[in-house]
Amino acid sequence: MGADAVADQLVAGGVSTVFGVPGVQLDYAVDAFARRAGSLRYLSCRHEQGAAHMADGYARAGGGTGVFAVVPGPGVLNAMTGLATAYACSSPVLCLAANLPAWAIDGGLGLLHEIRDQEEVLRSVTKRVLPVRDADGLAAAVRDGLAAARDGRPQPVAVSVPEDLLKQPAGAFPLPVPGDVRRVAPDAGAVAEAARLLASAERPVVLCGGGVVAAGATEALGELATTLRAPVVTTSNGRGALSDRHPWTLTSLGGRDVVPRADVVLIVGSRGVRMDGTPLAPGAETVLLNADPADLGTPHEPAVALLGDAHLGLDALTAELGRCRSAWTPGDVTAVRTRCGEQIAGIGELADWVGALRDGMADEDVLVGELTQVSYLSRVAFPVYAPRTFLSPGYQGTLGYGIPTAVGAQVARPDVRVVSVSGDGGFAYGMAELLTAVTHRVPVTFVVFDDGAFGNVLRTQVEQFDGRTLGTRLHNPDFADLGRIFGLDSSRAASPQQLTGMLKDAAAADRPTLVSVPVGTFPDPGPLVREGSHAPQN
Repeated sequence: MGADAVADQLVAGGVSTVFGVPGVQLDYAVDAFARRAGSLRYLSCRHEQGAAHMADGYARAGGGTGVFAVVPGPGVLNAMTGLATAYACSSPVLCLAANLPAWAIDGGLGLLHEIRDQEEVLRSVTKRVLPVRDADGLAAAVRDGLAAARDGRPQPVAVSVPEDLLKQPAGAFPLPVPGDVRRVAPDAGAVAEAARLLASAERPVVLCGGGVVAAGATEALGELATTLRAPVVTTSNGRGALSDRHPWTLTSLGGRDVVPRADVVLIVGSRGVRMDGTPLAPGAETVLLNADPADLGTPHEPAVALLGDAHLGLDALTAELGRCRSAWTPGDVTAVRTRCGEQIAGIGELADWVGALRDGMADEDVLVGELTQVSYLSRVAFPVYAPRTFLSPGYQGTLGYGIPTAVGAQVARPDVRVVSVSGDGGFAYGMAELLTAVTHRVPVTFVVFDDGAFGNVLRTQVEQFDGRTLGTRLHNPDFADLGRIFGLDSSRAASPQQLTGMLKDAAAADRPTLVSVPVGTFPDPGPLVREGSHAPQN
């Protein structure tokens, strides 16, 4: 049967977890998952957007492919925000998007959950949509979708599954699964040219983004930085590509110091643009290394453009470097870090809360930062020691992604603790998924900073519009009480020191936990964090 073909092909492709919200067009698929409960875990969520974010968190924290299944129409539309975030963050996600019966697709008959051109809608937030029109094609579509999500630049893929095919007889399955993910090695001649340019530079700088993390290129990046003697500036998505303990690593705040002094900048796994769309290093020659050909041109005019996998490209460049002329020393990087630390300390209490998060977490624990003042500052003030341990929504800036993303990350990484940091505004978007964490015993620690407002927007209104405010002050419940009602261990932190202790207690308890942190108005972290002076986010 078609539903069995889908389930068996998922298992054959190494999938062990599916997130989703059950519904009539998925009944046979969910039953197939139930009959394979020993090899395929199904986590029922409270909202399709939550399911999509969970699949994204699962993929980015665990390094595998996140899979979720939704009904057509409202289910697909609800999931679009999660898919858009995964697309922005180069996250390998497979969406099993149920559709109308094959004979009725785009027929305009007003069938349950029908929307016009659903497959076209999905193309706006995925790298590929695989339509299926007969049951014999289901296994192949799932196989190809899993491969496509990880091929080249990792991004979401959707398989469009007509509901009637799930009940029909299907051909042979599961199908053989391809071996390793296809990785493209950059052109050898272009690598040699790029290596000569980098080796001759007096002030080379490496700017790395999420593509380095996705490619598992941490060791390769460290070897290149050491050989080239170049500071490595990590974007928000690139945090953890190189440990903050490495002698050459800087955050984007430190990048403001070294990038303007660079004569050659290697941009790897990142678009390398400001949030206004202009190049980050307009005064330097640039070498671009990216798995996506769309990111090898405008707005840059690169001296050399390398199309290829970050790991293979960095290894190839290091092998070609030879003697390097860099004038940088590790002491230069240490001095920049010291200046950054002084700037961060100057913001006061906000920096203390970020420090409390780090002090309460183990090196390998995962921080999922929502769009809130503490998370903003964390992008440059929270030390990150390993890849896949610092998750942000990338350029989408998705308010409300934090809670479900953290649940997915914790499911992927049961060996560590995941901490979700939200403001009260974003927290309310996704708090229904607290029930998912309780239902499935997913031991995330959820921290909500409660200032009774959409704080960042409120500040903008006050500062730019003569103090007029509208729609930015919030009426909130007592979040600690709400957590207890939902079934979480709940507490309230009145100081950074208390927060650190509560994080450690939560990790030891190994249960879903909520920590409410009532706060006042924080100073604006934007001058240290805002992506636009030069610091990258993409």
